[in-house]
Amino acid sequence: MSPGPDRAEATAETSASASLLRRLRPLWKDEADLSVSRRPGGPGGAGDFLVLPRLANPILLVPAQRSPAADSIRASAPGVRGRALATAYRTGVLRRLPFARVHVPVDTPSPVLAELEEMVPGTRHLVIRLGRDRPGRAVVVACLGVQGDALGIGKLGVGPGVPSVVAEHRNLVRVHDLPLTLVEAPEALGFARAGDCALLAMTALDGAEASLDPDDPLLHAAMTELARSGGTAETRLADAAQVHALRELLASLPADESSAWIGPELERMLARLGDTVVEVGLWHGDWVAWNHRRSGTGLALWDWEHLADGVPVGMDYLHYAAQHLRRLQGTEPAQEQRWLELVRSGLARRWGGSPAQIEATLLLYLLTVNARYADERAEAPDAPARQGWTRSLVQELNHG
Repeated sequence: MSPGPDRAEATAETSASASLLRRLRPLWKDEADLSVSRRPGGPGGAGDFLVLPRLANPILLVPAQRSPAADSIRASAPGVRGRALATAYRTGVLRRLPFARVHVPVDTPSPVLAELEEMVPGTRHLVIRLGRDRPGRAVVVACLGVQGDALGIGKLGVGPGVPSVVAEHRNLVRVHDLPLTLVEAPEALGFARAGDCALLAMTALDGAEASLDPDDPLLHAAMTELARSGGTAETRLADAAQVHALRELLASLPADESSAWIGPELERMLARLGDTVVEVGLWHGDWVAWNHRRSGTGLALWDWEHLADGVPVGMDYLHYAAQHLRRLQGTEPAQEQRWLELVRSGLARRWGGSPAQIEATLLLYLLTVNARYADERAEAPDAPARQGWTRSLVQELNHG
């Protein structure tokens, strides 16, 4: 006999509350001191946070007391919903509605947030962004000034999330010394590591919406600048640093259905194309539309944890175009073929690649992103299988 609707709803809410408190554990010493309720009204406690857009899908935590966080709400939820939530928050209406809120007792300090505020002077308000619940994902905290100006961003990695935060700090230090004029990266403001936690503070980037077009001239110019900013070299595909890095990653993965096929396909590619000479340089590794904004005459770009050297030039373009199509048009085979048509032409026109160089770059990109997905899935084996741009497409290119 199944529980009634009211009981089932209460059970789901209890489960969602427990999940949220678990995810906030890294920020506070003892999650048991925190609680979740829907009690509306009043200004809220000094440390309380409203949970947006809803408890079942907690993306953003904003101060329950009056604060200038409306712009953060608006940015986190594009469209009508974001504008409505931001307006309701700005006018105080949101605090009087039964939105879930996290209550933080005044005697429950957060050493992590206190350290972040020291790294970002002038911080008066904090906005916590959780994103999707998956192992290794960093908790992102926006540091706002008195007027709501974005002073900095903090990233907290815990357990499996530590390596990416460490890598991003290392990469930001490196990027700061590159001769970039079109690409703007955050500046590292502070870094601390203790036990199984790593905290990175960096400057906040802002700007206007950039073109989504993968063939936008500014996007191409910025990608080319980054790729060649550390110098490039011509090398056999088999000798490229990215091939060696991919082999190392595959050796660390469990041989399950999401990864076991990648190694044999890599070796088949190298048997066919390993002697192909390719130009290698830097790639950002996760250059997608939601990771950049137009800033002056260039592009502000964040999320630098995947920066790598020795990568065939043009791979950032392949990733951007793939994610553009996946997000806007879907992951069916027709969109894979649309991607192949688009990027083969783009690589030839913009990077001057030969047919063999283009095929080598395409295949190495596909194997790299699938290995990255398999690595993430190793931490979350119940995650859904990747859709599109996977084994069938690799085999189409590698066995044709």
